[in-house]
Amino acid sequence: MLGIGIVAPILPIYAEQSLGASGIWIGLIFAGFGLSRSIISPFVGRVSDVRGRKNFLIIGLIGYTLTGLGYVIANSVVLITLIRFANGFTSAMVLPVSQAYIGDITPKGREGTYMSTFMTSLMVGFGAGPFIGGWMADTYGAFSAFYAMAAFSALALALVIIFLPQLEDVRSNPHSELEKQKTVPRIRGKPSLRRAIKDDNVKGIIIYRTSIGLSRNALVSFLPIFLTSSFAASATQVGIILAVFLLVGAVLQSPMGMIADRFDKKKLILIGMSFGASILFTIPYIPNLGIILLVAFLAPIFSVTADAPALALGTEVGRRHGMATVLSLYDTAMGIGMVGGPLISGFFVDNFGINSMFYLWGIVGLTAVLVCYIYLKRGKEYTYILEQSTTEKE
Repeated sequence: MLGIGIVAPILPIYAEQSLGASGIWIGLIFAGFGLSRSIISPFVGRVSDVRGRKNFLIIGLIGYTLTGLGYVIANSVVLITLIRFANGFTSAMVLPVSQAYIGDITPKGREGTYMSTFMTSLMVGFGAGPFIGGWMADTYGAFSAFYAMAAFSALALALVIIFLPQLEDVRSNPHSELEKQKTVPRIRGKPSLRRAIKDDNVKGIIIYRTSIGLSRNALVSFLPIFLTSSFAASATQVGIILAVFLLVGAVLQSPMGMIADRFDKKKLILIGMSFGASILFTIPYIPNLGIILLVAFLAPIFSVTADAPALALGTEVGRRHGMATVLSLYDTAMGIGMVGGPLISGFFVDNFGINSMFYLWGIVGLTAVLVCYIYLKRGKEYTYILEQSTTEKE
């Protein structure tokens, strides 16, 4: 995720200043990533539940490396949009599959702790990326950030090939946490997208993830432009602000995951959603970069309050319907946000000014709180089937 994060603050500025992209085109560039990811993610999740995880991770990381190099040769808005579209396909083979891998080896009752620890590693990489990318762009030019993305993706590919064990090897390891607890969760029957989508808990998670995907990807797409146009921020300053938001969220992931294991996950999701949506209304009134930086420090508290329990709840439900099947729906919902957030924001920015974007997604976020509440309240609590480990059977 470090390589992806390096590109985050650079791509919209590069597209606007070097390729002449309008607000709508910037929206298309970012939406292409989410669209392709949304299309393929459920199918990748379903197949990886049956065929295994590691090969998908390898293919996805190869794709990350190639698309990083592709950004360098993109000399038009159309070409960079197509490369971003291809990047979305590769992303669908990395994030939801890696989340499912962790979910597979997570003991019951430790969902928040395990998944938040995993998310911490992702967010540290993605959070450090904007600072590094902004500094590289200011010092060596935008192309250096694209080369860095390719290099870090290639490094991750090598590490997965060499060190990541097949899931079957982890399950059969007598020293693994699953074997120590003698509880290996399994689903009833085959993984089913249809059955998963009918689950009210899954619907609630999808509503949450879609709404947060819309607002977050709108901010990733247009916050750099808001900061440069309103405060004359440099690429380095933009990178610092994005890095603060992401790194503070990374630090909070682990403690929030442990809290999610001990308290009502659904209430935590709704609390985080409510405060996160409300803070968007304040951004147009912030007078300087110092206050923006303070908001970037405080906002992750609300974000993680919802993120950690939502992912933990998804892991619980994944044991019933197929881990990657459920988590790929979670990822597809974010992909929908990646499509809608930049495109809709691009329209509003071009026609009503950049401040309108913050009001729009604040309203959408508060509406999503109500819809999410309805589904999560109706969602059932499951009693999971646990099968004895090989060691215990012997």
